[in-house]
Amino acid sequence: MLRLIFLKTLRDLRRSIFWWGVGLLLLSLYTILAFPTIKETFGDLSLYLDNPLFKAFFRDFRTLATIEGYLSIELFSFVMPLLSIAMSIIYFLGLIGREEERGYLELLLSLPVPRWRVAIEKVFAALLAILIIHLAFGLGLWVGGLALKIEVDYLRVGLAILDSLLLGLVFGGLAFFITGIGYGPGVAGGISGGLATAFYLIEAIGVVSEKFKPYRKFSLFYYYGGGRPMVEGLNWSHVSLFIGLTLLMIILGILFFQRRDIKLKG
Repeated sequence: MLRLIFLKTLRDLRRSIFWWGVGLLLLSLYTILAFPTIKETFGDLSLYLDNPLFKAFFRDFRTLATIEGYLSIELFSFVMPLLSIAMSIIYFLGLIGREEERGYLELLLSLPVPRWRVAIEKVFAALLAILIIHLAFGLGLWVGGLALKIEVDYLRVGLAILDSLLLGLVFGGLAFFITGIGYGPGVAGGISGGLATAFYLIEAIGVVSEKFKPYRKFSLFYYYGGGRPMVEGLNWSHVSLFIGLTLLMIILGILFFQRRDIKLKG
């Protein structure tokens, strides 16, 4: 019975997994195939990388003429964390909130399975879905790199993808927690997305303003590596922070979900 809940959740997500995966695969493939052209166009822009505004949006890479700097600016500084956060929020707020809103959760909980196990199976299904999509993104980079014979450490690229995934899961975990305590998916998505935006602005402003620099540590984006894992590897203390916050939000969400009343449709 428990395994069927996990598989049913994956089955319900199969179309979105497919389209998210295809979209991110094409995005990564297109981006890396454009590298030779962009390299020639932006090779001389290294002179501008000390500009504070440039650092705020594109992180501190010395040159766009390297594949690491290019991927950092084009994908890992803004686009990929944004997609990872949006994806995680969408998947996690639907596990409880959307099914409760539609009246499906009441029927599911009538089965002889504890609530916490239902929630855990749904969480694992969402985690697997998000992982599959990020693997598709990595596959696009790998295929494009092989086609162009670009020399790049794909293990390090994978670490950058993992860093983005883990950042996204923190906000997904927050959305799950909010629906776990009884709020609807609209509220959960609004709070989680709004907080992600606020954190990004704190980091961006802190980079260009000495006055706001001390507040950067209050933003999760301060602990996000961007493209740096491709050069330096992961900062495991920051990775542990992301994992710890995600687990905390999920566990608290399950505990509250276990004890509260389910909203009945109609």
